[in-house]
Amino acid sequence: MLSTVSALGMATGILIDMPGRVTSAAFVGRKDQLERLHEAFAATLTTPAVVLIGGEAGVGKTRLVYEFAAGIPEARVLVGTCLELGQAVMPFLPLAGILRQLSRALGPEETQRLYGAELLRFLPDQGSSSADTGEGEQSGLFEAVLALLGRLAEISPVVLVIEDLHWADRSTLDLLGFLARNVSSMRAMLIGTYRSDEMRRTHALRPVLAELTRLPHVERIELLPMDEREVIQLYTAIRGQQPQPAEADSIITRSEGNPFYVEELPASGDSVQVGMPAGLRDILATRLDNLPESAKEVLRIAAAAGRRVDHRLLAVVAQLGEDELQAGLRTAVEGEALVPDAEGYRFRHALLQEAAHDQLLPGERMRLHRRFAEALQADPSLAAGGSAGVHAELAYHALATHDVDLAFSSLVRAGQRARDLYAFAEAQQHFERAVELRPQLSAEASDTAPPTWELLRNAALCARYFGDIRVGAVKHLRRAIAVLGEEDDRIPLGGLWAELSETFWMAGLGDEATAASDRSLAVLEGTASRERAEALGWRSRLFMLLGRYQDGIPPGAEAVELARRIEARRELSRALNALGTSLAMVGKTEGLSMLRESIEVADAIGAGTEAARSYNNLVACLRTPLNDLAQAEGVFLAGLDYTSRKGVRGPIVDWIRLEGAEVMQRLGRWGEATEIVDQVRSGAVMGAFGHLYEITLAVQLAMQGRYDESEPG
Repeated sequence: MLSTVSALGMATGILIDMPGRVTSAAFVGRKDQLERLHEAFAATLTTPAVVLIGGEAGVGKTRLVYEFAAGIPEARVLVGTCLELGQAVMPFLPLAGILRQLSRALGPEETQRLYGAELLRFLPDQGSSSADTGEGEQSGLFEAVLALLGRLAEISPVVLVIEDLHWADRSTLDLLGFLARNVSSMRAMLIGTYRSDEMRRTHALRPVLAELTRLPHVERIELLPMDEREVIQLYTAIRGQQPQPAEADSIITRSEGNPFYVEELPASGDSVQVGMPAGLRDILATRLDNLPESAKEVLRIAAAAGRRVDHRLLAVVAQLGEDELQAGLRTAVEGEALVPDAEGYRFRHALLQEAAHDQLLPGERMRLHRRFAEALQADPSLAAGGSAGVHAELAYHALATHDVDLAFSSLVRAGQRARDLYAFAEAQQHFERAVELRPQLSAEASDTAPPTWELLRNAALCARYFGDIRVGAVKHLRRAIAVLGEEDDRIPLGGLWAELSETFWMAGLGDEATAASDRSLAVLEGTASRERAEALGWRSRLFMLLGRYQDGIPPGAEAVELARRIEARRELSRALNALGTSLAMVGKTEGLSMLRESIEVADAIGAGTEAARSYNNLVACLRTPLNDLAQAEGVFLAGLDYTSRKGVRGPIVDWIRLEGAEVMQRLGRWGEATEIVDQVRSGAVMGAFGHLYEITLAVQLAMQGRYDESEPG
């Protein structure tokens, strides 16, 4: 089991019994809030618990969580922290930290057994591109995280903490929302902390908090400033003696009840009465100035890395002798500016890091960021997430030094990495930023850089997978089409028109989808390309989705013939799926063999999600119109078994479940149908899936005599 102390990155030997200490060994105030956390934890035996802790910077959110964790030795406490790196977003950073932390405790064999492919890619140097990244896969990742928590919770209670949600990337916020809604059946507790003073009106966290707090098992705790009595208690615990009346008045007035201020005021000088700066940044600057020179040098260098820095990376960038570096680190730790963690150091508080970074002169700041970039280029394994995740960090340092060529290439690779991790919102941001930098590249870099249309296509695909369809995906595809010339770039242009057609369909724009499909086939006329095979296959699928099955047969047949001829297997699987479904829907049983072949082809190339789609359509065709319910039941069970064996997760699995539930309803096996519907996790999803779910559930409730519940809400 992980130690709660080490899990939180706290080093007890540093926090306690340190002369001239800054923090208090005694926990002052917050008794009611601590009791609420313990009550929520105790309730996880019967009900889910999600607690969101807000408050201004320095008000004591992390200390409250630390005290709570120290009081539950029976639990496994896992902590991830969000970081702010400007335009260089590191997706799922808290999840990556939690998985690395847990892996060290479990050991290699247990990690391999518990994690699975989706989670192993977050470990340093374990990640690789996914051959089957696509729509819905992020929900599959979320299911994998939930399954891991469930397995851990079978052994001991689990408390998962995500710190600094105000800096969270979009994907992390979505993961938090998913876990909060679905953690109900396990001994697990979720805690999130955030700065309420960072919550401007348009902040991405605001709607997430509003949505989560509507859930009955979610509790929000807002930490308010300490009262005067608590301020003096905290100051006394730090200094070991009560202040004189005038000194007490000064502490109360200047700190405004903020515990971090109370800690930093005496640490910044011998007296809190004379010459004390009023602003917190000035207080922190004075505090840093009072440290020995060796500590100040280390802190300035570490500040350029961000909130935390790996020891090996710091050693390379610092360019100090080993003794000098160790002396500086030791002094910074003893002065409670830095706190050691498993592989490096973090600033005790983000405000300290910001203050240290602000003290850097512009030229000094640029030189340090350049040295960090050079060190990471020379040895990518020094990056926080290992070599696979180095590019977001490189982009951060390159943007800080205005190195456009390096920033561009790093953003492109960071976008690819984020896409592989199913962090589509962050991947979209990286590709969009790369598009902005593309015209500024040097001539040498421009010659080998991806073309603008390709970057826009990547941004569009990520926007589509993320759900930003009508605005982001359509906009980027239109821009990409405008960039290409029709005479010289027919094949990529036709492919873009086909993708725009599919995007229009996903946005609910059927007429626009048909018109874009017409354009794609016109542009690709006469070419024997993957793009034409894909465009024909999509044309067949579009007509199938529109219920125009007869119209879908000719383009489907042409797509299958072309895909076979050019050995385009993924395109062949999709075309067989569309053509087979349309044939079966008009009563031609040869369509069933095509659907089965589609499954085989998809499975052979590792496209599990494509195979699952074919299973789903095969069940639907057998159920209606062919009315072969016995065979439909067998395919349904085979499809569920396939997705389980291949690790396919996400909405497509729920689609198969709903098809199976309808089969059971038709067979009159209502109890089994109910069990299947209860397993569907994505019932709140809007669109066609949500519509099918509501219909299936309504029939289920009506047949049970629960007529009021079956009526539309």
